[in-house]
Amino acid sequence: MSSSAGAVVSICILVANYASRYAANYVYSGTFTHCLFSNNYSRSAGGGLQLYGSTSGSKLLYSTVTHNRTGGEGGGGVSINRGTIHNSIITLNYTSGNGGGVQNAEGFLKNCLIAGNLAGARGGGLSRGVDSQTIQGCTIVRNSAGLEGGGIYSSITNMPNHFMNN
Repeated sequence: MSSSAGAVVSICILVANYASRYAANYVYSGTFTHCLFSNNYSRSAGGGLQLYGSTSGSKLLYSTVTHNRTGGEGGGGVSINRGTIHNSIITLNYTSGNGGGVQNAEGFLKNCLIAGNLAGARGGGLSRGVDSQTIQGCTIVRNSAGLEGGGIYSSITNMPNHFMNN
């Protein structure tokens, strides 16, 4: 599935989708709310879905991303570039690369549960690769990685990380 700018998709189930490049479900400046993404696969990034957008980005709200996988770049559950994830559950996803649950570039996560994800390389729960990110009020627990950062891995040292519990 691919959504166009400004599209809103509500109360949906996206199961067993496949893409050879990018994400099984690709969202450009759109919003998904109250959705389930499960058992999707991408050979590249964003096993469950990829959130991408211009300045405001895409949104994933009140949703569950579970049992998805990717064999490439990362983001077994979600690959995010300029987007937000609020009040969502990201669990039991896998990537052979970085970011078993979430591969995050310029993303904002708030009040999310990131649990039981696995990365073959780095960042079992969450991997940060470029630019700044903010994680607020999230629980990141019981994730694992083959190399580094079972919970969180950040390869950027010159940009701020904002981890807040409020």
